[in-house]
Amino acid sequence: MVHSTAGAISWTALKTHLLVDDDTSDQDLCDAGWTRNGNACYQLVESTVDYRTALDACRNLNDYGDLASVADQDESNFLFVYSRRTFDTSSYWIGFNDLDGKGTWAWTDGSVTSYTNWYSGEPSGGSEHCGVLRLSSDGTWYDASCSSTYGYICKYPLNTISCAEWKRKGYISNGYYTIDPDGRNNGVDPYKVYCDMTTDASTGITTFEHQEANRSLVAGAQVAFSFIRNITYGDKSVDQVATGADISGECYQYIKYECHHSQMTGSTAWYDRDGKQKNYWGGATVDSGQCACGISALDKAVFAIL
Repeated sequence: MVHSTAGAISWTALKTHLLVDDDTSDQDLCDAGWTRNGNACYQLVESTVDYRTALDACRNLNDYGDLASVADQDESNFLFVYSRRTFDTSSYWIGFNDLDGKGTWAWTDGSVTSYTNWYSGEPSGGSEHCGVLRLSSDGTWYDASCSSTYGYICKYPLNTISCAEWKRKGYISNGYYTIDPDGRNNGVDPYKVYCDMTTDASTGITTFEHQEANRSLVAGAQVAFSFIRNITYGDKSVDQVATGADISGECYQYIKYECHHSQMTGSTAWYDRDGKQKNYWGGATVDSGQCACGISALDKAVFAIL
């Protein structure tokens, strides 16, 4: 929440950096009937069904389940070896498709990755919009008619707590990912965030977008604390945002107050998630009653809160 009487207020999205140990995801085990590989659990189903039936079945098998997505060559190798355990089924649906008919292939679980493993000449197009892993071709992919019937591979992630962990799994493209900061079946429900995978080469940055992307002009609010603006992070609850922030090694939310030659008069403040009032702005030290320019400017009287 922000109070002001005049000027302009601007925000950027809340961003968090997380440093995690190599065995962060080892705290969870797969459910009965599922096989673990890395940070995910998989189930191979030999019953042959059409694509939509397979997708629905995977999502019904587990609260986090979906048709399998593939992040990199290591995961592709695992799926090939895993699927060779069976003898009656030679092809399996995976989550890759271009159901929109525009030739843009995407994963049903919302994963964004640049990795593909198409067989030579695939996808061949036409009316074939759904992806199939074929054992006879060393686990490479073919496109197929979505009404065809094959076995299918389901997958659910193990406690993917942040964008940093998604990046560790091989997902290196910016986009929306589902995270569960406090782990499966604990506290808050999983939710989608924007993951910045490119700004920092060493990690992924979890970004909580909000409704105040543009500057807000404050005018006509002459009475102290007469302008109030709450920041909400889309459809995420306070607990969801707080949980994501609490596990982070670094978390920041920029709030900027702009008013040329404003003395601020002590009536401009922002509030943290616990409802505590803060009166320092733009890089100033805590409880200084100033903005950073007031600390560094020659004429501090211009900027200090009186």
